[in-house]
Amino acid sequence: MKDITPDIIFSLVYEAFESAWNNRANISSNAKRSSYFVSELSGAFYSLTKQEALQGVTELVQKTESSGKKASGEWLLDIAIVSKVVASTGYKNRSTQIVDKIIWAIESEFSTNLGEFCKDFSKLLHIKSKAYLYVAGLNQTQIKSREDYIEAQTQLAIELVKQHQITEPFYMVFVPTPGQSGQYASLWDSFELDQLKSWFRVVDLSSK
Repeated sequence: MKDITPDIIFSLVYEAFESAWNNRANISSNAKRSSYFVSELSGAFYSLTKQEALQGVTELVQKTESSGKKASGEWLLDIAIVSKVVASTGYKNRSTQIVDKIIWAIESEFSTNLGEFCKDFSKLLHIKSKAYLYVAGLNQTQIKSREDYIEAQTQLAIELVKQHQITEPFYMVFVPTPGQSGQYASLWDSFELDQLKSWFRVVDLSSK
């Protein structure tokens, strides 16, 4: 797999975020907006991985249309970019495809609740993958509160990755939730894109 940098991670995540934010008027539910973001995020990482011409690369994710309509497809994680190989058996000469490797293991959680973070982040700690990404939501409109939250979550994530001795590339990205915060029914409806872009933080957990 090609070298991944924080700049590349930022570009991919922001590309998906911008697409979801621009489409927000078509989806009234904040939950479905987040699902559409995840669907777009999968497409961005799938496109990156396809460039390496790996055999049988595919994305396993619950695809969400621009209208908010969802389809099946999620497997183990919010997003799994995988390679597949042929699996066959002599019984009636059956054959199909089976996941051979997980190239990107990706989880996301827009809630800032610590319990929700631990539930989803722990999935990544027990998955064998060539690279990892966790997308964490932000709902703190005050800069100091937001920075304090980012620092605390980052330190916890670093400790967990160290404890589990994961040496593969492991990134965490903080992005603004589409959800409610204080007097705002939806942060995506209440702030301009450039304002929300300034909230983004990319953390390389594997280098700490």
